[in-house]
Amino acid sequence: MSELWRFMLPGDPRAFGFLTSDTMSRMPWTADFKLNYSLRTVQLCPTNSTDSLVRSSAVAVTNLLQAAQAANSFPRLKNWPGEKYPVLGAPFPFAVDRAIAPYLGIVTTGAQLTVFTRSDNGLVSGIWIAKRANNKPMFPGMLDNSVGGAVMDDETPRESLLREAMEEIGIDVKDATSAGAVSWFNIKDENHLEPGVQSVFDLELDAETKLRPAESGIEWLRLLRVDEVIDALKRHEFKPSCACVMVDFFVRHGIINAENDYDFPDIVSRLHRKLPFPTRLPIHNHEY
Repeated sequence: MSELWRFMLPGDPRAFGFLTSDTMSRMPWTADFKLNYSLRTVQLCPTNSTDSLVRSSAVAVTNLLQAAQAANSFPRLKNWPGEKYPVLGAPFPFAVDRAIAPYLGIVTTGAQLTVFTRSDNGLVSGIWIAKRANNKPMFPGMLDNSVGGAVMDDETPRESLLREAMEEIGIDVKDATSAGAVSWFNIKDENHLEPGVQSVFDLELDAETKLRPAESGIEWLRLLRVDEVIDALKRHEFKPSCACVMVDFFVRHGIINAENDYDFPDIVSRLHRKLPFPTRLPIHNHEY
C-alpha cells in the first residue's frame, strides 16, 4: 500500500483511486495532471479555464487516454469501447472511460443477476451459470453469473441489469428483485487495480424455463445443481467478482451459514468490504 499513488480530483482532499508505480512511470501524463512525488499523489488540474470544470475534466482524461494509446503505453488501451464509468462520490458529475478506469484504480460499478430454480421442498435446486467464451480479453473461459455487466455513466444498476439481460440472454428481467450489494478490491495484474461495488439481483424461474445465450461472448448457459456450482467455486473456475456474488447468494439463501462453516462471520464481512474511497452513487446527469 505504501508504494501506491493516490488519484485526486480538483479541490478535493480525498483519494478517488490508487495507481501503481509502474502505471505512474509508463503513463504519458499531460499538463492537466499535477504529480507530487513526495506525497505520491496525481491530481487532475485541468488547464483549460474557458470550459466548465465538468467539461474540462472530461476532456483532460480523454486526452490522457489518447496520449497513452498513441504512445502504446499499455497494449490493452488499444481497444477503446467509449463506455464510461461514473466516478463514485465525485464533487461534480464526472466519468472516465472504462478502458482507463483500472489504471486510475477508481471504484467500478456493476450489476449481477442470479437466476435460480427451487425444488418442491422450497430449497434452491438449480442456478443458471454462463461460461465466458475463450476469446474474451479478460478471464476467458471462466464462469459467470446468469447475467452481469458494468453500470455505465447516467445509468442505474437496474437499468444496467435490464440492458445486459436483453443483450446476453434475450429476456426481460423486470421481475428481478434487488438483493443488496457486494464490494471487493481486485488486483488483476501489475497495472490493474479494481475496487468494485456490484449491485446484486435474484430472479426465480420454474424448472421448465430454458435460457439460451444471445451473444457470442457466452460459450454456454446451463442450469447447474447447487453442488455443481460449489464444486466449480472450489476449483476456482469462476471469474473472481462472480465468485463473490455467488458466495453472497449462498449466504442470503442459507446454503452457507454459521452451522456449516466456522468462517461464516469472516465470509460475510469480506463480501462487504469497506473501500478506502468515496462510494456514493451519482445522481443521473439529467437531474443536475
